[in-house]
Amino acid sequence: MLQRLHDALHGGLPDRRHQGRRRTWLLRLGVVALAGSLALATFSWHHDHGADRGRLSGTPSRGIPGTTFRVASFNVLGAVHTDTGQRPGWAKSGQRMTWAVQLMQEHGLQVIGLQEFEAVQYDKFKSLTGNTYGTYPGVKLGRRATVQNSIAWRKDTWRRVAAHTIRVPYFHGVRLRMPYVLLKNLATGENVWFYNVHNPADTHGYAWKWRRQGYQIEADLVARLRAADPSTAVISTGDKNEREKYFCYAASHSILHSSNGGSYANGVCSPPPAPLAIDWVMGTSDVRFENSVAFRDALVRKTTDHPIVMTDATIAPRTPPTATHVVVVSVQGLTSHAIAQAGAAGVPALTRMITGGASTLNARTEFERTTPAANVVGMLTGRPVDPARSGHGVDWLTTPSATVKDAAGHYVTSAFDLVHNYGYRTSFLARGNDLGIVGASWADGSVDRVGVNNGRDKITHVATYDTDGPVVRTLRAQLTGDAPTLAFAHLGRPAVIGQRYGFSSPEYAAAVAHVSAVVGRIRNVIAASPTLAGHTLLVVTAGSGGSRRQYVDPTRLRDFRVPFLVTGPDVPAGADLYALNPQLRNPGSARVGYKGVQPVRNGFVANLATKALGMPPVTGSTLDSDQSFTAFAPSP
Repeated sequence: MLQRLHDALHGGLPDRRHQGRRRTWLLRLGVVALAGSLALATFSWHHDHGADRGRLSGTPSRGIPGTTFRVASFNVLGAVHTDTGQRPGWAKSGQRMTWAVQLMQEHGLQVIGLQEFEAVQYDKFKSLTGNTYGTYPGVKLGRRATVQNSIAWRKDTWRRVAAHTIRVPYFHGVRLRMPYVLLKNLATGENVWFYNVHNPADTHGYAWKWRRQGYQIEADLVARLRAADPSTAVISTGDKNEREKYFCYAASHSILHSSNGGSYANGVCSPPPAPLAIDWVMGTSDVRFENSVAFRDALVRKTTDHPIVMTDATIAPRTPPTATHVVVVSVQGLTSHAIAQAGAAGVPALTRMITGGASTLNARTEFERTTPAANVVGMLTGRPVDPARSGHGVDWLTTPSATVKDAAGHYVTSAFDLVHNYGYRTSFLARGNDLGIVGASWADGSVDRVGVNNGRDKITHVATYDTDGPVVRTLRAQLTGDAPTLAFAHLGRPAVIGQRYGFSSPEYAAAVAHVSAVVGRIRNVIAASPTLAGHTLLVVTAGSGGSRRQYVDPTRLRDFRVPFLVTGPDVPAGADLYALNPQLRNPGSARVGYKGVQPVRNGFVANLATKALGMPPVTGSTLDSDQSFTAFAPSP
């Protein structure tokens, strides 16, 4: 296996040479950026705090394309409005319910959040549909207020797993019971939470206070459901009695997104395109909405004074967490050439990772930079450097930045955010004070909207040192004790030695052999731990390679070509990462940008880690944002 990789490296094009002026300019740019970062950082900065611990969970792999269904919010116009003469000109509720059922069936609605669904309308609905639909609460909790907000689902497609109500303010703040149910899709086994609500209009006095309280109750409910099981999607339907105002509140206070678009970023709310209904379908990030419409043809207009807001929802199939812990070791200046040249005798632990796991020696760094901060932040965020490409901005601006937020111009989510927000411990250890930007960036992170609020400090333990030794000792101590769920350690000795003696020198070869020994000791600690053994994904990659006596030229093959080695549960022995990922292409000796078919990149670390832990992709990431990159054996 190692010989094959060695031959592949040496079978490509030779290192490309560039004009001296261009190479000197790039080198100076890297040195200036690195020096600026050094001036801002502080040596040996530590902080440590406790974190609420949750449960890593996922849903079983089902080997199918996903779960797709049509969901709708449907205010059917209560019988009290049309059967008592309040609304002259409307058909009675029985006739209108006949049309409502016709609409449900014609449009293939599988799950429907119903509002103003009074008892007499429920009776007509059941007489028309028999055993076709399940409902909750229907009349199970009485024939007055609770029936009016019910959830209906086709029983040939869904089975009820659990059903509850939650009290939400209605007119004058009187709290009514609104339903939320857990349904299982019979074809795929996917579980989905559905919540349906009717917030009060202003017909009995200005009711924004009660609507706002209801919106917050909705946000809290969704957060609690996700905290209990992060793998189960949540969909909300309802007559919110607000348009843009509801969207902006939900987008800024909850983890829901709308079926008809819109966004909220950097404190700016951009509602979906007008015209908007006051009826909404919202979902968590693992729900993809398509074909959303506020439908109101002639039949709908006869049936109700609201449109039917309906959309196709898809939940991609997921697997349970492959690992309970992820350890990432990033090494600045670790060249693929040196690993291949040293072989099993020179780098035995790295060779065992290659022969015992999935790997490539032809991965790529960030396209724009091969400097430490640029690539470490890329690995943590799943983003390129250039802010114009939704990049993190570190080592891109002419003025060094104190935080990633400063560099990007907005807050940038990392893998640490996800792991922390789900209630788990995280760790970042690094050689190099230029990497103090990591601790500064996520010590005051975004608001935790997943379950219990674990605070803004996304990294449980941070430390930067001036040598590799303390990094390794601290990491091993952490793994021996209460191991972090996500640990990231960055080493720098090969880059330092390569700059001093050259990346082809015996001294550099010794530094690479030392890295191999360090990796071996880390693997031994994992293997000796009953908690970690068989449950830990170990990733070894590099922030850069190196050539001659530098590593900061992103146009030189030996600088931007890096190893990417993975071992752990479900990782097949001796596997080539390009063979496991046919959607990627081995670039040979080419320098590949972000357009077109991609190579394996060190920036895939963020979403590989969250995928292994059974968590969603890192918000805003663009490198492997769909978590399609895998180091695991294909499902049978």
